[in-house]
Amino acid sequence: MPSETATALAILAASGAAVGAVQFLPPLTAYEAPLGRKDAQGRTVLDELSYCRATLPGVDCGCFAQKAVQIMAQDNPRIKGWTYADPWALALSQAADRCR
Repeated sequence: MPSETATALAILAASGAAVGAVQFLPPLTAYEAPLGRKDAQGRTVLDELSYCRATLPGVDCGCFAQKAVQIMAQDNPRIKGWTYADPWALALSQAADRCR
């Protein structure tokens, strides 16, 4: 009987820890469209549309610009010691693939 109680308490504690950890994740369905991204001096940069027109034939440039701005505007928390994809390379690959 004591082992069943210990197992039940361990499961309850693990479930509570999992629920608590999920609370720190950003919501997956909430989205606010950014007006643009900012460069190092705080100026708004909206060059995705002109980049698309100049270099990506066969891509819907309006769609590309919107997707690229969304990806570039995300400010995700970073874990020290991990490597991450370059935001522009990520935006370029995802937006170009989704807007053909």
